[in-house]
Amino acid sequence: MWQTLFYIPREIHGVPLFGFGLLLAAWAVFSAALLAWHIRKHGFDDEARGYLPVLLLIGAAIAFLLPRLAGPQGVPVRGYGAMLVLAVVVGSALSVVRARQVGIHPDTVLSLVFWVFLCGIVGARLFYVVEYWPQFRGGSLTETLFRVLNIAQGGLVIYGGILGGALALVVLMRLYRVPALPLLDAVAAPAILGLAIGRIGCLLNGCCFGGVCDLPWAMRFPAGSPPYVAQLQRGQIGVQGIRLAGNRFDPPRVEQVEPDSPAARAGLKPGDRLLSVDGTPVETAGEPMPC
Repeated sequence: MWQTLFYIPREIHGVPLFGFGLLLAAWAVFSAALLAWHIRKHGFDDEARGYLPVLLLIGAAIAFLLPRLAGPQGVPVRGYGAMLVLAVVVGSALSVVRARQVGIHPDTVLSLVFWVFLCGIVGARLFYVVEYWPQFRGGSLTETLFRVLNIAQGGLVIYGGILGGALALVVLMRLYRVPALPLLDAVAAPAILGLAIGRIGCLLNGCCFGGVCDLPWAMRFPAGSPPYVAQLQRGQIGVQGIRLAGNRFDPPRVEQVEPDSPAARAGLKPGDRLLSVDGTPVETAGEPMPC
């Protein structure tokens, strides 16, 4: 697990990075250069006009949202988010290569990838907000809206991302008049590769960890991590290095003892029966067992 890779500092040499600072200036230069390049190559067409609201929205997020997300150390860069961005970059590059092979213009594919990704994020967040709405409501409208938009704290559901991305893809295919089968052939492999990279992000975040595995190559999560806590609550892992088995009529039987754990140092071994804990007899469905 590596939930937070690093922090982006709030300022560089005393100059603010977020808000009306260096990052917003850099984004303004990049946006102007992107629009100038597109207009020079294609003119001020529908695609260029479609870029405008997105560029302005990201600029507004830099100016007003990022300062509220920054803590004392700055804005955290999460492992899951980094893998998500990497998945989009790698998937987009592979989609361009595949698009040339099936006769679709690469610029069209890049536009589709951009909007599908954006709508997928929105759909994933909306799905999460609807599913866990009680934890978002309360307080003023501004506070509720900030909690909804605060993706840095986590909260994306893959099903919502698939629905949002698929809806955007259908609409854009009709809008750009792109043949469906060649386009789907071009993006199928990149989508699977992007999903695989995204699963690495899940591993870094400590979510979607699957069931308990006893095989030699099984992965162990540190105590206190989300997988550890979840499995502990389900009774799938032991406490103080001991796992118990048995039924309610017999004393619990020690099934597994972790090396170098408090249970191992106390001399417990697999197969032992637990008769008392700190001098208190362990009760079964019948009479309390003797110490």
